[in-house]
This record gives sequence, structure tokens and C-alpha cells, in this order.
Amino acid sequence: MAFVDAGSVFGYNGPTTFGTQTVNVAKSNILRSSIGVGLTWGSPFGALTVNYVVPVTKAAYDVTQPFNFTASPF
Repeated sequence: MAFVDAGSVFGYNGPTTFGTQTVNVAKSNILRSSIGVGLTWGSPFGALTVNYVVPVTKAAYDVTQPFNFTASPF
């Protein structure tokens, strides 16, 4: 599958502390977007998903994670 994703944290006023972790949310109207491809395989152990994503637009301070792997039960 191929996909496109876009979003922003503009106007976020929600919580910034989750359990013992605190996140720094930069309230800006910069639209982040990315394109990517993914593959999901229904293995005997559960669904295995691999994604590769390339950012199209991002802020200078954004941290990117181009490769993602997940495993989940059916």
C-alpha cells in the first residue's frame, strides 16, 4: 500500500504530561506531511507491518523515523 499523511498541532491545549513523561508541543501552524509505502503480512504469529516514510514538509526541529515495524495479534 502507498499512503500520504498530513497534520498539524495548531492550537493544541491538551495535556503535555503522560504518566512520567512530559512532551514539548510546539504550537505552530506548520503543516507536516509525508508519503510512504507499507506492507502488512498476516503471519501465523499475527499481523506484521513494515512502513517506510519520507517527510515532504517538516519543521527544522522535527525528529523523523523513516522506518517502522509493528507486530500485533489478530
